[in-house]
This record gives sequence, C-alpha cells and structure tokens, in this order.
Amino acid sequence: MRSRKNQLSEIINMKDPQAIFAEAQQIITAIAPDYNGAHLKSVFHDVEKLFRGEYSGYRGSSSRYHDFLSTAGCFLSAARILHGAALAGNKYSAEEIGIILVGSLMNDAGFFLHEKDKLELNKLSTDDYIKRTVKFIKLYVKGKPFLHNSGKKFEKILLSSAEYSKDEVTKLSDTFAEMPAKVLYAANLLGRLADRYYLERLIFLYHEFKKANIACFNSEKDLLIHAVDYYESVRQKLYTDMKDINHYLENHFRQRCGIEGNLYLMSIEKSINYLTLIMNNYEKEFNSYLRRHVPTG
Repeated sequence: MRSRKNQLSEIINMKDPQAIFAEAQQIITAIAPDYNGAHLKSVFHDVEKLFRGEYSGYRGSSSRYHDFLSTAGCFLSAARILHGAALAGNKYSAEEIGIILVGSLMNDAGFFLHEKDKLELNKLSTDDYIKRTVKFIKLYVKGKPFLHNSGKKFEKILLSSAEYSKDEVTKLSDTFAEMPAKVLYAANLLGRLADRYYLERLIFLYHEFKKANIACFNSEKDLLIHAVDYYESVRQKLYTDMKDINHYLENHFRQRCGIEGNLYLMSIEKSINYLTLIMNNYEKEFNSYLRRHVPTG
C-alpha cells in the first residue's frame, strides 16, 4: 500500500475500530504470514466488548480518556513497531507477537470492575491498577489455547513495561521479556500521545484525576502547562534510550506508506508546538483553542 498522506491521522480512519484492526492485521501478516489472525481478532472483539460493558461479568467504562479507540490506537502502534523491527532484521515468534499485541489491547484492563466487585476505582493506586490488569490477563489467557502458557510471561512483561526505564529493562534477567516490555511501553505511549485528539483528551484526564481525588494538578490549565514538559521528555526519550523504536517506525512508514520519518514523533512535535503556542499567548482562553470533537469509542 502506498500513500502520499503524511499525517498519522490520515493514513486510515482512526475513528473506525474495524479499519484499525484491518490495518494491523495486514501489517502482522507481512511480518508473519502464518500467524493466526482469527485468534487476534477474537481478543480485539473481547476488549471492545469490555469497554462497552458487554463482556460477561464485567462493567463497562465511562472514561473519555481511557476508551476503546485510544486502546485500538496503541494496538496499531505496536503492530507498526513490530513491522519496522522485522524490516531491520529482527525475527519474532508467534508467542512474542501475541504477547505484545494482546498486551497493548489489555493495558487498561485494570480499570474494569467485575460485576461482583465492591471496590471504588477512585480509591485505587496506579500499582493497584497494574496488578488488576495482570490478574485479568492471567485469567483471560487461560481460556485461550494460543496464549494459555504465557501467563507468567505476560506478568513480567506488563510489570516491566508499566514503569519502563532503560535501567530497569537492562536489569531483566529474562531476555525474552526485555524486547516485548520495551515495545509495549513505546506502543502505549506513542499510541496515546500522537492521537489527533490527545490535547482535548487531557481535559478529560484532569477531570478523571479530580473525581478520583488525585491531587496531581490544580486545574485544567495546570495539567496542560505540565504536559508541555512531559511531551518534551517523551520526545527526548525516543531520540536517546529508545532510538531503536524511532528507527523501527521510520522503517515501517517508509516501506508501508512511502513516507520518510516517524509520523508518531511528527504528530507529537506538532502537538508540543501548538500547546506551547496556546499556553504562551492565549493562556486565559486556552479552552477556545482546543475545539476538536473527540470521537466516542
């Protein structure tokens, strides 16, 4: 497939989960022609049901920040990283591919309550969410023959990727876990930050923090001011200790779309520049400059 489009949001319709899955499936087929896409599709649909409140035994999510479209974007970014890595000569087993892609789909599974749970999500810490995600996935994969022996590996990779740093990953004694943890961390980070609607989603995130009594920021404006520095730190991370991920994505977009450069970084830099412009010049009326309607999904 060749495209002259040079914006991440224009390659495919990122408002359509099925279009996102179809693109990811084609990418994975290019890496591993024999990979069983039906297995992956079943997981994709289960996660979609989970968000909608249609997955047996679980309540849905009302979060506008952590929604299925955002998760699907992370899933696609994982497929793109794997493709670019394969173009660089890296080879992956079906198990590695499955763990990375399923992990990207279920990264937010800890946010979902079982219908019998009496927990209050807004009382849980980040560590609690991560542990709940690991628990959900370990139970889920038991019912999936193509993943049922991967529970322990999922646990190690998810815990490693949750707080990824170069120092932490290099400490991993299990070399199997190092690469998937890094790819999974990068996929979830880039999939969210390069989202066309990410700046608008930050407003939703602030109100979710406020509802949960998490005193990270004093106001919407405060969160946006801090977001500029956060964006910059992410960009630097991609250029330094995660520069291989940057190269993999450059490989992917060159081969798949005929475009030079990492469109994820380009999108992030565009958002940094726009947000910096707003906060430097229009701080008092910043809301009027965040006008995109975030799709529901």
